[in-house]
Amino acid sequence: MAILEERGIDPKGNNLYPKFKNQIYALSPDYTNDGILVRYINTRVAKKYGPVKMREPETLLESQKYMEVVINELRRMI
Repeated sequence: MAILEERGIDPKGNNLYPKFKNQIYALSPDYTNDGILVRYINTRVAKKYGPVKMREPETLLESQKYMEVVINELRRMI
């Protein structure tokens, strides 16, 4: 992920685990940094818009735009 490269963080490392362990349900220390970010983004979007398979086309477009908000939030967090 570009966010990790911007910050010089190894995507396959797991040093982001302590920062996200209380924010992502059932996150374990063996998750890699790139996997942690994917789970965080998916969790945030699903909480706001529900599961992908249940979203109407308009909602899918809205949720895509919301991902940008979440990604900018991640940039501030890490």
